[in-house]
Amino acid sequence: MRALANCGKAATPHIDKVNALARDEEWWVRAGVSHVLGYVEDPATEGKAGDLIEAFAKEKSVFARNRIREAFVNMAKRGCNTDPIVKTLIQETKHPHGFYGSMAMSALARIGHNAKAAAHLFEAKLAEARMRLSDAKTDAEKKRAEKILRNLRNTINAMTNSPKTPKPPRNGKKKRKK
Repeated sequence: MRALANCGKAATPHIDKVNALARDEEWWVRAGVSHVLGYVEDPATEGKAGDLIEAFAKEKSVFARNRIREAFVNMAKRGCNTDPIVKTLIQETKHPHGFYGSMAMSALARIGHNAKAAAHLFEAKLAEARMRLSDAKTDAEKKRAEKILRNLRNTINAMTNSPKTPKPPRNGKKKRKK
């Protein structure tokens, strides 16, 4: 599957066959499917997240969940299947296991502007961080709370503001004169 993902657009004719494997019994096959859908940047991957979202909801393997979540981030950043992916990750933030919730928050933050629907979660975390800062007693607690506040503000700004224009390419390194 990794080799197929590295083929880029040449993998397009095989996307439907790969996507059909999203319901396979083996976790490593489902993780491979997510890798292909996450890294093949082609319009053919649009609308293919449905089976993967179903597999993600039932997934028991931590490794496979992480791989599928990573594919979701890559797809949503490209604008593929953004709404169902963001809804799935928002749902995962409510998972009873705290690890999954924090991983979902991290994924939503990495999606950035395309995850506007999740900004309210980060605003709630921001309010919690403000309370933590006001309750901080030591300098170390204050610094930690200030760092969390700064990161949350940056994440909220990245989600709610218009996307940044890409930087122009660099011309390469200039050679120093001797």
